[in-house]
Amino acid sequence: AAAAAPTAPAGADGVREAPAPTTLSLAGANVRELPDPARLTALDVSDCPHLRGAALEALAACANLESLVAQKVGGGLQALPAAWASLGLTRLDASRNRLHRWPSALFVESTYGGPTRLAEALEVLDLSRNQIVGAPASCRVLGRLRNLSLSDNLLAAVDDAVFGAPPRRGSLGGRPTNY
Repeated sequence: AAAAAPTAPAGADGVREAPAPTTLSLAGANVRELPDPARLTALDVSDCPHLRGAALEALAACANLESLVAQKVGGGLQALPAAWASLGLTRLDASRNRLHRWPSALFVESTYGGPTRLAEALEVLDLSRNQIVGAPASCRVLGRLRNLSLSDNLLAAVDDAVFGAPPRRGSLGGRPTNY
């Protein structure tokens, strides 16, 4: 027989509390801080104009987070928080921000030069609609990446490393590309 799903204990009033959600969308909310994200596996903070600094860095504590959508956060991020390198995300959507550079610090460990936890886990990366001017060799450490979108950026150069890994699906200039 299949085991029953665990239920929350009854409170003093006899009412059972519902388990905390694992997926949360705060898209468009005027929040300045995030609730305790311990159980979250998916989070959308797109278009949250007041999320900045410490609130975004705190997401690094989300050990179970697999999907993060952070489009146009805080009016448009100019850089992604370095603390996100410790996340085990399989999907990161940071489109519609104001990123100028490829976020190498998220993917390459500064101490020994190897891949970060994020680089080892990431399968889908959307950095479209930013102001990124190049995709450097550090994209080589994204060994599980299968879908990369860099469309609608200011790309002047794309390192050959983007094309040197296993077959991927992505977009470099507005159209899906197999490479």
